[in-house]
Amino acid sequence: MTTAIERAYALAASGRVKTVKDIRHVLKAEGYVEEGQLFGGDIRRQLVKLIGEAAGKKAKMAPQPSAPPGLEQDSQGNAIPFEKRTAEDQELARRGK
Repeated sequence: MTTAIERAYALAASGRVKTVKDIRHVLKAEGYVEEGQLFGGDIRRQLVKLIGEAAGKKAKMAPQPSAPPGLEQDSQGNAIPFEKRTAEDQELARRGK
């Protein structure tokens, strides 16, 4: 029988899921019991990478809406380093707005 972690990697590489949350839903629907280490930091990063590769693009993790200022992204989802942002954007980030 396939373990939950093996199934998670297979789902990530299949192109059938778009997020780690989707993997959790599928595993639950298939009767797998969620193991605590299944979605730890390193494994989560690997799953996100596989999902992105299966979708034909580089995997990116966007900041949460509640993330602090300074994590702004360009139009392609790449983080814009603080020192490369406009003076106005730098000031807004310093003030936390």
